[in-house]
Amino acid sequence: MPILKQFIFAIVITWMLYTSVGCSKDDDTSINCQNNTECLVGKWRWVSSYGGIGGWTITPQDVGYDRILVISDTSYQEFIADTIYFQSKYSIEMVTNQTFCTDSIYINVESHFGFCFTASQDSLLLREQCFDCFDHVYIREN
Repeated sequence: MPILKQFIFAIVITWMLYTSVGCSKDDDTSINCQNNTECLVGKWRWVSSYGGIGGWTITPQDVGYDRILVISDTSYQEFIADTIYFQSKYSIEMVTNQTFCTDSIYINVESHFGFCFTASQDSLLLREQCFDCFDHVYIREN
């Protein structure tokens, strides 16, 4: 039963993420970005990760810490429990012929890794580039 709950949770999070991509807030405090690349810049709080060979869902409550991403125009920083864990420059590429993200925007973090990503005013989805890897869901912090 726990696997079924995890699967349903992953589907609900994915549905919420994809349905919010085209939406925008009507108030004056919303971020006004027109595309994935503009929306990427900001401070992001980790909500969950799902995937792996077992289709697991992992949350901050499961691991006992928060993860924050701070992405500027030129740098990618990852904080775990308020301590800097990783920092690097990055570049954005359009990927048209890659196994894990065909016709997608790809963030290439120098000397470490890369993700396909989908970003909106409120949410960020990072997809790892391997079989049985994880998708990571973040929400924007103001």
